Amino acid sequence: MELSLPMQPWIRFTATFGYLGQSPWAPGTVGTLGAIPLTLGLMLLGSHTYVIFTCYFVCFLFFVAQAFENASDQHDVRRLLSMRSLDFFW
Repeated sequence: MELSLPMQPWIRFTATFGYLGQSPWAPGTVGTLGAIPLTLGLMLLGSHTYVIFTCYFVCFLFFVAQAFENASDQHDVRRLLSMRSLDFFW
């Protein structure tokens, strides 16, 4: 099912982790592959930066997930990969 949502582009971009969640095959796997470079880059900045970024990222993604849900009138959308990508951080 293709999402056609009347929402601000940044919400859709962020909620699908850079549109990786709209991959026609294995969107969760593609999202994880997208999170690997982000994680490696954060690891180079040190553990304190990594932890602080992850905490702010989680809080921001709660907002994005709610905005996405409000705009799409759907609950628990499988293509919402930003939250799934957090599994890689933990």
